[in-house]
Amino acid sequence: MRLGDETQAVLLLTARLGAQDPKDAKPLGPTEWGDFAEWLKHRGCRPGELVNGQAASLLAEWRHPKIPRERLDKLLQRGNALALALEKWERAGIWILTRADKQYPTLLKKRLGKSAPPVFFGCGNRALLQNGGLAVVGSRKAGEADLAFCRQIGAKAAAEGYSIVSGGARGVDETAMLAALDHEGTVIGVLADSLMRAVTSQRYRGGLRSGDLVLVSPYQPEARFLVDNAMGRNKYIYCLANAGLIVTCEKESGGTYAGAKEALKHAWVPVWTHRTASAAEGMAALEALGAARLPGSEFRIESLFEQKPLAPEVAPTDSPEESAASAPEQVHVESEEPVLYAASPKEEPEAPAEALFQAFLQKLQPMIQSEPLKPDEIAERFEIKPAQARDWLQQAEDAGLVDRVSKKPLAYSWVSQGRLTLGD
Repeated sequence: MRLGDETQAVLLLTARLGAQDPKDAKPLGPTEWGDFAEWLKHRGCRPGELVNGQAASLLAEWRHPKIPRERLDKLLQRGNALALALEKWERAGIWILTRADKQYPTLLKKRLGKSAPPVFFGCGNRALLQNGGLAVVGSRKAGEADLAFCRQIGAKAAAEGYSIVSGGARGVDETAMLAALDHEGTVIGVLADSLMRAVTSQRYRGGLRSGDLVLVSPYQPEARFLVDNAMGRNKYIYCLANAGLIVTCEKESGGTYAGAKEALKHAWVPVWTHRTASAAEGMAALEALGAARLPGSEFRIESLFEQKPLAPEVAPTDSPEESAASAPEQVHVESEEPVLYAASPKEEPEAPAEALFQAFLQKLQPMIQSEPLKPDEIAERFEIKPAQARDWLQQAEDAGLVDRVSKKPLAYSWVSQGRLTLGD
């Protein structure tokens, strides 16, 4: 896989490459990369110049409170690890899009600005990323009636010529995606993990070969499942679509509810609910936040795109790469002082991940208040990965909410005076 200097620089600075990554040099997140790319733009430079021997001189004046120069240097020194990773990804048929590429999804740039992911890994027909479509999301544990509805929606979107956009998780996501493909429709799958495994899966092979499917992920192709990643990619599902349809969710619980709440807050697209008895409370809560109830059974997919959304709280800025592409070669600055770093406005913490952690605490408290449990037991009851359970338990311990009552085997109990304050 031959990459230009621009793409190489973006990958080195923003992508995880595996076990060889330096532990003290975390890749830049979307907003961090946006700040750095904007700094380069103000100096009349391009990211590709960092990989052709000019890094030392370009970074000499870099200052940032959270991104030290040493971190950038270590990330840029991962050339050998990148070469090995590229060889493996190419064998699996995986391609790479950066925000500077013309084929990068226009809708993401428009809606997220510099918060759009700097890199997408993908496989399949990348032209589908520009088409929009209907985002269909819901619980992994949906009942048969809800899954039957997903199959109807997938078939309906295919018949009317619109793509299904979803996350590839079992349950609602996968059912809607496969139904669209079965009816010769098109699908955009935005995965939170295991892209490498998905592209070789039997269930997606036909769609990838026919050009009816594209699978993308903002996380490196071999990434394992993490709740934070799943929560983080929810925004990309909505922002790649023209409308969102929530098939089922629980009130104030899980990624589906948190993702819909985030989409409504930012008014990226109209959000619709499918009311069922099993999810009435969750859907009612979303409708109170601005979602609209699906209009019966006789409707056209296109009509779901037309609901007027609420005004967004903050309009996103253009991505710095897009601005730089049309900028003159030399950038003149009135002041003779070097432009070091213009701090962007303080951002709110990622609401969906925090909301899920708070929901975890709310259910954990009665669970371990009277009976200490081991991390693996807690993970099993929540149906999450043991690593995710250990991470949240560590956060809860740091906050003084839980305590270790034994070390062999390790078990946790709720601190009697521990006060749980739920976020919104």
